[in-house]
Amino acid sequence: MSLAIVTITRNDLAGLRRTLASVAAQTTAPDEHWIIDGASTDGTREFLATLPPRPGLRILSEPDAGIYDAMNKGVARAAADYVWFLNSGDSCASPDIVATLVAALRSPSPVDVLYGKVLRSNRHGLRSVGGPVRARDFRVQMPVCHQAIVYRRAVLLAHPYPTEFRLISDWIVTRRLFASGASTRYLDRDFAIYDLAGRSSLHRFAILREKLRHDRRPLDRLHIVLVAGTHATALWLAHRTGLYDFHKRRQHRART
Repeated sequence: MSLAIVTITRNDLAGLRRTLASVAAQTTAPDEHWIIDGASTDGTREFLATLPPRPGLRILSEPDAGIYDAMNKGVARAAADYVWFLNSGDSCASPDIVATLVAALRSPSPVDVLYGKVLRSNRHGLRSVGGPVRARDFRVQMPVCHQAIVYRRAVLLAHPYPTEFRLISDWIVTRRLFASGASTRYLDRDFAIYDLAGRSSLHRFAILREKLRHDRRPLDRLHIVLVAGTHATALWLAHRTGLYDFHKRRQHRART
């Protein structure tokens, strides 16, 4: 089974350098590594032009209609059997994760979705997040970090990411796959390091608005408001009062 890493970037040269270094340090290289740059203006294009040729490295730099449009471009241009999105600023969780993913995809039988855990990074340190999920867990949220999912390329070609949304299309596509009975397998490994630095608690309200725009049935919308809305509000209040940082400090101290 062949694996393509697709890295989406725009005006994040420092993050892109971290991602590229992480992939270069792998004990087993991916079959392809696509860099999809949205016509950056911060020196990214010039940096990409200086990269030495490497087997499987492919670069596309052109304007796009947003991150999901860029992700669809990466899927369309890759030739591998499976796609793993490791975007600018993300890093491989360990030097052998590509080898581990390829081995898992080969045995015992091919699947449509291989998923695992992610290491979330913030100023307090790293925390492993994830576990086995079921289709119903996707009703109002994305219970698996997108960087901890490897998709069969064929299913993403059949169900591309909707480009009319900015934040929730990974949830839409993955929820549809789990609900439709796609074959899935959980791998108890950290796939990637996902940097949460700078992520605002208000981000969850933007996600909530998009979910309400997508799910039109009254019962679904009510469930989203009650569950995701309550969670977003609680998180916002925790940030405003300082309880979020207090909890995270205790959480990370308990794991050290």
